[in-house]
Amino acid sequence: MTSLLYLDYVALIIYYFMLVAWFFRLRKRRSYKGLYLPLLLVATFTCVFDIFTIIFNVEGSYFFVLKYLLNGFYLVLRSLIPLLYVGYIISVTETWHKIVNNSYIKCLIALPCVISAIMTITSPLTHLIYYIDDSGLYKRGPAIFILYIDAAIYFILCLYFCIRYSELLKPEKYIPLLSIIPSQVATVIIQLMFPHILCEMIATAISLLLIMITIEKQEEKFNPSTGLLKSEIFYDMIDNAKSVSRPYSAIFINIANHSLLSDYLPLSGMVALYSSVARRLEAIGSQLKISAEIYDLENGLFSVVLYGDDIEFANRYASYAFETLKHDCMVNGLNLTVLPSVCVFKFPEDTKSVEQLRLFLSDLRNHKYSNGVNLASTYMKNKDYTIMANMDTILKDAIENDRFEVYYQPIYSNEKNGFNSAEALLRLITPEYGFIRPDLFIPMAEESGAIHKIGLIVLEKVCRFISSDEFKKLGLDYIEVNLSVVQCMDKNLADKILSVCKKYGVNPSQLNLEITETASIFTQRNMIKNINRLFETGYSFSLDDFGTGYSNLVRIASLPLNIVKLDKSFTWTENSEDLKIILENTINMIKKMNMKIVVEGVETEEMLKRFKDLGCEYIQGYYFSKPLPEYDFINYIKDAS
Repeated sequence: MTSLLYLDYVALIIYYFMLVAWFFRLRKRRSYKGLYLPLLLVATFTCVFDIFTIIFNVEGSYFFVLKYLLNGFYLVLRSLIPLLYVGYIISVTETWHKIVNNSYIKCLIALPCVISAIMTITSPLTHLIYYIDDSGLYKRGPAIFILYIDAAIYFILCLYFCIRYSELLKPEKYIPLLSIIPSQVATVIIQLMFPHILCEMIATAISLLLIMITIEKQEEKFNPSTGLLKSEIFYDMIDNAKSVSRPYSAIFINIANHSLLSDYLPLSGMVALYSSVARRLEAIGSQLKISAEIYDLENGLFSVVLYGDDIEFANRYASYAFETLKHDCMVNGLNLTVLPSVCVFKFPEDTKSVEQLRLFLSDLRNHKYSNGVNLASTYMKNKDYTIMANMDTILKDAIENDRFEVYYQPIYSNEKNGFNSAEALLRLITPEYGFIRPDLFIPMAEESGAIHKIGLIVLEKVCRFISSDEFKKLGLDYIEVNLSVVQCMDKNLADKILSVCKKYGVNPSQLNLEITETASIFTQRNMIKNINRLFETGYSFSLDDFGTGYSNLVRIASLPLNIVKLDKSFTWTENSEDLKIILENTINMIKKMNMKIVVEGVETEEMLKRFKDLGCEYIQGYYFSKPLPEYDFINYIKDAS
């Protein structure tokens, strides 16, 4: 029965278009490392040899040697496809390092393919796998089943790696990778039942096409303007590397003057600049003869990742990058100076925590220009990274086990010549990390939403203190409590404050609510509604951190404020006549708006006298006292009376 070649022709057409599309993409992204292209090429040549073996498989003694060669090449290449497919799955799961570093496993994985190849190559002598009979026709040998057993072994390995590392594979990768197994089983069954229907090549082509349009969507992996891998691919990589314990070195290159350049250059100029940086980084890899994955992490931050033996080149690559990029580059006819900050990070030596690395990268974007190459280990040893990486757990534990404490910093009244109030300040002290600065945990609590629970904890503690006999004996008028922007946006904030105050019998006049100057830039409806309702109920409001750079005087004037707290930056104005003018006019403006003033950060007697003379009503700072725990605060006020 004559074999039908139509399906093979269709498969060859599919392979042709896949190769054209692949090389077109390759030209656009300039470089590629992976096993998909070798797999695609081997499958294509297998299809070609399959077609020629059928064409030449006719009776007659002519082309006898050619028939052996064609069939031998076809069978060897077909045996190679399952091995390459296993390698491809290993590369997709990024577990190649586990194989490369173990010679025994490498040999074991390659063994079935080697056995099949040797038996196929020697078949012209042994006739075990195939032979050409006396009439010139191709015939299967008695050991042909070895090829099917070898293929089955590799497909079992494919299944093992997919299941073993399933957490690293998204559904859009998992399904295409496994699709080849049922398709190949089906083709074997079909060809056993109908030998003239050649469907193996078309099934393989469809499987590889499915992989190309899902896993190998290179346009989703590479930035079209720089040709470098995208930032989301980088973050997937570091997550996967952590999961499979894959060592790597990353050289981070931050363009320190990125913001200045982006203000100066049009979008096309920035694209040209980034492309220039990308080409220089690629050239270094070629110069050092190493395989480097280069990522565009956006906004002037790049990463070069090295694996395996190339890791030892990390410091040299970093030095080359710094020396190459610090020279001026020509962009759109402009001679631009680039200020590169280069830092070498090693996983897992520097940190095993993905969260710490993410935090480090966030900080790296904000680092000032540093002349030379830095080591991430210098920064990662900082305890703050460990704390910030574990902040969610720390905050959860602090809420559940009451680890938050409220400290009080006294506020001096120039009118009363004594203390009339205090600001409640949140402190977090943990068994593992000790004291954690508010500027570390409060922003992250706001981001996670934990600030709502923490805010209620502070309010409870303050109200409990105000309702105590100890507080009543101190003669203070009120306590100031800070409200974050996130708290103010809670539509139920007013109800929560009223409920807690009612619980402890706290009068609205005993509580002053502070909102930061940052909050004043927001006009969110819930915030305005909360502030107005509490103000109408009798609560007073003060504006904290006035002068830190966010002021919108129109919005500030629209808020029901009683007090404005001058930021401590105003206290250091005595060395500048211009700043003195700004300070005096700011104080006059606030007074004309019928608001009182608290000056923060007063540390010397000279500062105290100057702000008294300027007519500021209240003084707060280390000149009187640092923030104190409740017990120490009570004793301090008693002693000062």
